[in-house]
Amino acid sequence: MNEKNAFVETTAFFNNTIVYEGIIRVRFNDNGIFPFPEDLSQADIPVSVKRKMAAEMKRYIKPQKKYL
Repeated sequence: MNEKNAFVETTAFFNNTIVYEGIIRVRFNDNGIFPFPEDLSQADIPVSVKRKMAAEMKRYIKPQKKYL
């Protein structure tokens, strides 16, 4: 299985205010794209923003997957 990790520099906004800035690790392989739950849980932001951030990580990595 071809598995790789990416480090994505992230800035999350909530109500037009920056609520998180940092690096989120993302593991991806032939089966999918998986942000590290530990990195998402460290952010002190609402759960809805964490879910959106995870979805955006997947959306960001997907078109670049074959080049990484």
